[in-house]
Amino acid sequence: MSQEIYNKTVFKRFFEENDPAVMEWAENVLEKVSSPGILPTFIKKDGEDFKAYWETVCHIFALVVLYAKQYNEIDTNKILFELFIENRGLVTDEVNTLEQMKYLFDNYVREYRKRGTIDIVNKEGTILGELLRLIRYKTEEEFIFALLMARDTGWTMGYSSPTWNRTDTVLNVTKGYETTTNITDLNAYPLVNPTGVVVVSDIDNDGNPIQAMTFVGNSLVGISSAEDKSKLLPVSENLTYQLSFKVKSSSVNNQNLKFGVEVFNKDKQGIVCKESYGNAESTNFIPEGGDEPQYDYSFSTDLIEQFPNVDNPTLEGDSGYGFNNMFFFFQQDGTLIGGEEMGGVAITGDFTATDHELKIENFSLLMDGSPFPIPSKEHASQSIPMIVFTNMDASHVISPKGVFQLGGFDPSNYGAFLFITTTTRYQYMHYIDTNPFSLDLPNFTGAVLIGLYTKKPDTVTAYPTTATLSVVADSEASLPIVMNEFYAGSLENPGNLLSDALNSPKEGQTVEIYSPTARDFASLRYKRNTTGAINDGILMRVLANITDGSAPPEIIASTAEPMPVTYSFWIPSFVYPITLTRKVRFQTQETTIETVTIEGEDIPVEMTLYDTKYDIPAGMVFMEYIEVTSASIGSYDSWVLNINEVSKITTSQAPVTDGILRLPFAGVYYECRGILSRKDRAYASPVDLNFLYGRGLQMKEGTSYLSLSLTQDRSQASSSVYIYDIKIKPIFLPFYQGHLGEKDVIAAYYKNNSLVSNEGVKDFMETYLVAYKNIIGDNEIRPLVQKKVIFKVISDRGSYIEGAKISILEDVLTTNRNGEADIVLFPGDYSVDVEKNLFLPIKDNLLSVLEDEEDTQIEYILLQGDIYERKITFIVRNEQGLPISGAQIVFNGEFKNTDSYGNAVFYAFPGLYPYTVTKDGYYTINKNINVQDDQSEPVEMILIPLYDLTFVVTNASTGAVEGANVTLVSTEKSDENALAVSQSRRTGTDGKAVFNDLLGGKYSYLVEKQNWIPVNGNVTLDSDKEVAIDFNPMPTYNMVFTVNDYNTFTGEKVPLQGVTVSFAGLTKVTDSSGQASFEGVLGGKYTYDIRYTNDYQRVTVENYEFYGDANLIIDLARLTYKTTIKVIGAGGVALTGATVIVDETHTYIQKDSSGIVLDLPNGTYKAVASYEGYNDKEQSFTVNRAAQTVTIDMSQILYNLAFVVTEDNGSVSNGTRISLNSGEQEGLTNNGQVIFQVPRNLYNWVASKQYFENQVGVVQPNDLPKTVYVAMPRKEVRVQFYVYNSDTGLPVSGASIKPEGLSTQNTGSDGTTTFTMQMGKTYVCEISVYDYQTTTYSVTVNQESMPQQRVGISNKTYNAHITVKSRNGYNINRAYVTYGGKSGYTNSSGLLTLTGIQSGTYDATCTATNYQSQTKYHVAMSGSDVYIDFVLDYDLTTTYIYLRKENVLQAYASVSVRTTAPDGSTYSNTTEQTNGSGRVTVSSPSGGYVYASATDSECVGTGDESTNAGGSSIYLYLWKALIVSYSGSPQTPSVSNGVYEIVGREVRVQGGSRNTSNPSTVYANFRNHTRATAIKQWPESFSIQGSSGTYNVDAAGGNHSAFRGCTSLSSIATNTIPSISGGVICWFRDCTSLRSIPSGLFTKMTGNSCAGAFWSSGVTSLPSGQLVPTSCVYHSSLFRSCKGLTSCVGNGTFGRGGGTEDFHAVFFECTALKNTGGLSATSSPFSNSTNAQYMQYTFQGCTAITELPVLWFRYCTNIVSFVGCFVGCTSLVDGWSTAMFSFSSKATNMQSLFEGCTYLSIPYGQGLPSSVTNASRMFANCRNLSDISSFDMKNGKLQNAESMFENTGVKQIPAKFFNDLTTLTNLRRCFAGCTSLTSFGRTGNYVYVGQSGTSARPVNVDIGNQFNNTNFENIGNSLNCTEMFSGCTNLSLGTEQAYAVFYTSFYDRSVAGVGKVNMDRMFYGCSKLGTVPVIQILTGSSNYVKITESGNNNVTSHSQTFTGTNCEGVPSGWK
Repeated sequence: MSQEIYNKTVFKRFFEENDPAVMEWAENVLEKVSSPGILPTFIKKDGEDFKAYWETVCHIFALVVLYAKQYNEIDTNKILFELFIENRGLVTDEVNTLEQMKYLFDNYVREYRKRGTIDIVNKEGTILGELLRLIRYKTEEEFIFALLMARDTGWTMGYSSPTWNRTDTVLNVTKGYETTTNITDLNAYPLVNPTGVVVVSDIDNDGNPIQAMTFVGNSLVGISSAEDKSKLLPVSENLTYQLSFKVKSSSVNNQNLKFGVEVFNKDKQGIVCKESYGNAESTNFIPEGGDEPQYDYSFSTDLIEQFPNVDNPTLEGDSGYGFNNMFFFFQQDGTLIGGEEMGGVAITGDFTATDHELKIENFSLLMDGSPFPIPSKEHASQSIPMIVFTNMDASHVISPKGVFQLGGFDPSNYGAFLFITTTTRYQYMHYIDTNPFSLDLPNFTGAVLIGLYTKKPDTVTAYPTTATLSVVADSEASLPIVMNEFYAGSLENPGNLLSDALNSPKEGQTVEIYSPTARDFASLRYKRNTTGAINDGILMRVLANITDGSAPPEIIASTAEPMPVTYSFWIPSFVYPITLTRKVRFQTQETTIETVTIEGEDIPVEMTLYDTKYDIPAGMVFMEYIEVTSASIGSYDSWVLNINEVSKITTSQAPVTDGILRLPFAGVYYECRGILSRKDRAYASPVDLNFLYGRGLQMKEGTSYLSLSLTQDRSQASSSVYIYDIKIKPIFLPFYQGHLGEKDVIAAYYKNNSLVSNEGVKDFMETYLVAYKNIIGDNEIRPLVQKKVIFKVISDRGSYIEGAKISILEDVLTTNRNGEADIVLFPGDYSVDVEKNLFLPIKDNLLSVLEDEEDTQIEYILLQGDIYERKITFIVRNEQGLPISGAQIVFNGEFKNTDSYGNAVFYAFPGLYPYTVTKDGYYTINKNINVQDDQSEPVEMILIPLYDLTFVVTNASTGAVEGANVTLVSTEKSDENALAVSQSRRTGTDGKAVFNDLLGGKYSYLVEKQNWIPVNGNVTLDSDKEVAIDFNPMPTYNMVFTVNDYNTFTGEKVPLQGVTVSFAGLTKVTDSSGQASFEGVLGGKYTYDIRYTNDYQRVTVENYEFYGDANLIIDLARLTYKTTIKVIGAGGVALTGATVIVDETHTYIQKDSSGIVLDLPNGTYKAVASYEGYNDKEQSFTVNRAAQTVTIDMSQILYNLAFVVTEDNGSVSNGTRISLNSGEQEGLTNNGQVIFQVPRNLYNWVASKQYFENQVGVVQPNDLPKTVYVAMPRKEVRVQFYVYNSDTGLPVSGASIKPEGLSTQNTGSDGTTTFTMQMGKTYVCEISVYDYQTTTYSVTVNQESMPQQRVGISNKTYNAHITVKSRNGYNINRAYVTYGGKSGYTNSSGLLTLTGIQSGTYDATCTATNYQSQTKYHVAMSGSDVYIDFVLDYDLTTTYIYLRKENVLQAYASVSVRTTAPDGSTYSNTTEQTNGSGRVTVSSPSGGYVYASATDSECVGTGDESTNAGGSSIYLYLWKALIVSYSGSPQTPSVSNGVYEIVGREVRVQGGSRNTSNPSTVYANFRNHTRATAIKQWPESFSIQGSSGTYNVDAAGGNHSAFRGCTSLSSIATNTIPSISGGVICWFRDCTSLRSIPSGLFTKMTGNSCAGAFWSSGVTSLPSGQLVPTSCVYHSSLFRSCKGLTSCVGNGTFGRGGGTEDFHAVFFECTALKNTGGLSATSSPFSNSTNAQYMQYTFQGCTAITELPVLWFRYCTNIVSFVGCFVGCTSLVDGWSTAMFSFSSKATNMQSLFEGCTYLSIPYGQGLPSSVTNASRMFANCRNLSDISSFDMKNGKLQNAESMFENTGVKQIPAKFFNDLTTLTNLRRCFAGCTSLTSFGRTGNYVYVGQSGTSARPVNVDIGNQFNNTNFENIGNSLNCTEMFSGCTNLSLGTEQAYAVFYTSFYDRSVAGVGKVNMDRMFYGCSKLGTVPVIQILTGSSNYVKITESGNNNVTSHSQTFTGTNCEGVPSGWK
């Protein structure tokens, strides 16, 4: 099957016929793809779809790899660029040049780079990067394969798709957590309290057994890194991770479960994340902080007012008949809801429904087994309704409008009524007195019911069995049937509507209280004519939490306070006393709310119940009902309980964001997934998670490790939670397109690791368990920058699409005529919709804007045209052009014959189709046709020439030979389309055989007849021919050859098939019996030749005499080759006497070194050699046509020789070297032994090791195998010690020396003693002697002659320990102390130790700076250390402090003062008041410090200023700060050249440093401070750094965007006008809560740009006065996208302007802007803008503007451009005048001025301003613009009018519209697409100018002369009229009729001629254009000339000028 699929592909023929190399390479790739370990296991590689698809993919890939760099080779294979990746829309059959192919390949490279490839080709076309690696890979482990996205290839084939199993291709990122679903090993998790986590058995939601963890105890429990950092997971900050788990709770209450993540840097120090959208820092997936739920309680009664003119009878009970308002509804299957349970009533019937008819048949209504009576008209309200059409869905309504027909019953017996009940409790009834009847009711939600009553109560008492309701007229009257969405009325089964709402919730659905009359239910069970108790419940209301399931509210509730609800009851007297019990039911619990007992009369009773507050968990159902209990039943037949009051509750839920993960249901496992995005990831909107209030987090730079944080505080929680299936994995791989979760996958498999690492692949995978390739690497990741994305929209027929709408974010782009549209975006993922009329739309297409070095990204979009069949007409002609009828055409699975005209018509969808045309006598045609549109296919068939060939067979003796058989066969390769010739004829009595109608060519013939000699030959047929044959009889004999295969080695002979036998001129091949037979051979001498392959002898015999039948046996011997077998042993010595057995049958003995010589034929043989002392060896060899020597190398039998070595009292010896036979073999002992494998021999051995004596021995051959035991003794040496006094150098006698492990010895008088010690050991010795300090000495014995060991010892001394402190107990550093002849300074702890002091009495003295000196006398030291303490007193001095605010001394102000002592301790800490002079006096210790600081609510605190005590004075300075207030905790600003502090909920900023005397300009930026609510104060003594730059906000520098993104900022301070050093570019951009702007806010800025200052802010109006200084130049985008800005009235709001783009897009897309200020010039915001130059796109998209003030630009006298100024002002109609531009006399460019103003019209008397030179697209796409008759184009300067009126509603172009526009050079597409345009300058007054040709029709010319005195007639100048009227389908310039001709004149001239005009496609598609325009000739007889006449040779181009028109006589070059 797979081969059949592949055989149908175009690649098969191309690869197999043209490129075997590609096939070979592709098969290699396919083999690797199919190998184990390459593709994921879920792809089923044995499936048919896998083989079919991947074979094709591999061949495409091979083609790219091998040919991509050789463009010229691709160019020569047209099939490549016709079919290569055709489905991707990048290649068409129009690609036919090298440049086009190169462009195509470059685009493929770009596409491939998206899939993770760093480079494919360099500038020289050499294959690099990914492709080079792919070519060079040789093993499966190295292979990588990147597949195109499934959406792009149009492929999805079951298991073979890499997207089939989605994220299961990626496992957990480490082994630190279990990869299994069940929890089995708690040690695999970092547990914050391991004793509080246990594993329990449970079942999942499907009932399967699982193992889960649960939390116990009364403390914080869960998964966290707090206790164990060893299980942190290594991650990359450049990847995105998903953390998921399944969790359930035992209760919906008090779960107290938190879900987040902990992240760490490379040193495992904790850091924080931030929200993925915005800058708020957090590590919790659920934010903290929010509001409580809000509830709205409302009553809906508005429907009552909508039915003022219909009957509204009181629906009361009736004692004669049963049930008031008791409605029974039918389900969709035709059955009834209710039935016998409804109070003893049984209803049956068959219900059917369509959109326009309802029918009930076999209707039966029984009560207690008897027919239920039908009521009369007086009691019609008691009737059971038979017809119902309903809609209870609040999102839809019923609109009963139209004419309806009732049927199915006798109208003379029955009457009908209409009953309506609504979900808002309103009911009304309407009698139907006519049939058909009309309804015209307002829309409502509820039910419409048709009931019947009897007109003849005495005779007609039963309901009819059939009733129908059908629509008679008006399609609006369809019957929306929703039969299954009602309550059945049972308390146990609330019904389908509620269950449907719970199972499929609708977003925004309200919670309602329904009355019983608005829902189907059983009022009361009814027991007729019986006594006893009744006990039933009436469903009063159902409350259900029906919301969007992705984010359900926590609870729903009624009112916060109880609210009265009144219920009215009609209680018949027969049931009293009656008890009404109001109950609520939640789940299975039932609660009684209130009980009322009524001992009523037969009168209405009111019962007022008070509603209560209920808290209902999300998704649960709450029901309230009344239970009715009666002790007895009276004699009445019926009674009814009516509930007439109903209310509706609407709830709204604000987020309760306290950081708690809430599970809405108990006992259900939820899968929670958190997203941790890579750093610098750009998102277009917040990342919502799959649980309530969840939002994604994002890593910051430096993130290296993470841990899941999933904890429960058990001290606060009462619910138990159960958790399993914990996974952490990367989800968005480095390939930009893919599908792991939310994206399409790009597959790159096996050992291609994801990160750049210096570790090996194996080590890396053991850590990460992720395997895919990131070619780019970390070093390529850059900060996000915007890039330009160009969309190219192409049709499925290869043409660019103009006018396609591309929706992305909030923008809608429109493609130009090149199919292009562009937008600037940040990198990220976007959803794109594309629409175009007549094309299939594209929805939710994924666009990935890449992060790379490219500035521009091109995205191709292929639109498929609407699918309909096209008409294809085949026109079949012969070589002379005449039609061929009866030709058979096979096309698209159909067979048709051409008609008498040679035509055949087929229909097919667009695509590439093969077709075949056949006809007897003609060559067959096989071609392809590419169907694109309705088209014809000409086919030329060539007639096949035929000839006659005659054979004349004669015998020289007998003459003509009759009955000879002549066989004729074509010898040329037969064309599959030609007529094949292979036929025979027999000669007649004349000896002739004739072949008629043969094809020309070469033929072979054979003339045969029994017993005659055959004659064969060749003939070339190119005309009729005759061939003479001389034919003779022959004698014949039979010859049989039998050939045997003779094996000379074995002697076997067997018949040999396939031997070639040549005999008697014939050659044959032997059969399976080895025989070849020759029959009918003439007798004589012959040579026979017997030959087979080159492996056999050839037998040739000459002059063999053959005169009778014979049978020869030939033994064909096989050739043999000399084969020498040599057997060798150890050392390569030949083994004489070795036995060799060949093929188990032939035995040979090797006699000497020359070996065994055999002659063997070809074949494979087995030889077995044996020899004593050697292992037998079997060896195969092959004889293949050559002599050879076969060597059999035998191995000796080996034995074990083991050595076991010990040392030091029997311990094992490691590292002892054992040498055999002087180094023949050597080895080192390991674990005390070494083993050799040796043959039997004599071995001398030596055991050696450092520090040990060598051991030797001998092993005899017969002792093997053997174990030798060796003991190694250590060597011993003598070591001498010498002990001396280290102070005097003299020897010390009697010193005791104790070496470790040896006995103690004492030194003699010379201080020496000697020990015997073992080599290789280290001895630690202790030396002691009286009055000396004990010494330890170590010696290592490593020489056989050890040197003397010298040890010095010293006498004892004592220390003096000094402590020095201040009076208050602090340590004194650097105090100088002398004692006992020693001195020194104390350290920072006040301590000093004086050493080396002998016993005695000394004075101790201590001195220190800033302290008084002290001496202690006669301090004694006697045989031990002495301790001395000093306590010193301070010196005092005076210091002064001064305080200034705003540089003014502050009297009686508070100053904080702290003083310190010299030792650093605090001396005093107080708050002092300044005196009247603003001074504070301070007394403190000399050598200490004085610290002072001051604070103020308007200032940044001074901070501590200090001075040396008694030194210079302290001066404190306070300056009014920039103060910003916050709603919550303040956010940190970016501040430089200044300081800031956070005080409460304020941030205060000051220029310069704290306590500066001269504050400088400060840089302060509060961008994205979303909690900032107000700028509370501006500074007064320093300025704020502003922005640098001009009009381009993206290129701004300095402090731009200072408050951008402060979405809560609503107030700006007015205490002063701030000084701003620079501009204010984007300062308040995106401040969506800001409504007003203080007057003069920016007037003190020094910069010249306020561009984007309030872009997308919430500003609603301009300030009352000036906003910026008059010197301000650049205002671009100042109020752009301020959607709430309604007024732009201002008095000189803006500055003078005067630069490039100075007023660009100021009010761009201010969609609410409407108040433009009336007629006053001073109310214009531009009244100061006297230097303004570029008013471009200033009001684009201001869709609410309805008028433009005339004096708006009164003072803007220097404007040069109004490009796009009012584009898209869709509410602008005629409230404008060109007079508004009259003051702007320098304005030359008004391109696109009013483009897209859909409803714009041109007021009377308007004209083009006199200065304008460019009016291109000025009114383009103004669809409502139809009349331009009063618009004056003649301003004398206009040059460019391209597309000026394109796609408008212009109907007529007035005469002489373009006259005298001598400067006009461009009219390209001026009126293109004006489908309402009917005439161009036509006046309707035609002038007769003569007659036309031979028809003598009168010719009339309309003298419109639009182009008089323009470049159209000026021979020397140029004018571009390309596509000027393209697509004007109603344009007519005249008619050409049978009786007359009417033309329109373009201009008049004295002689014919046209200027240098480009008329390409000027009238393209003008289908109503019937005549060619003419030139009026003012002289001569002709009077007119068509513009197409050849004399008008100045026309520069006229391609397709009249294509698609109905003009006659158009020259070919014009159409």
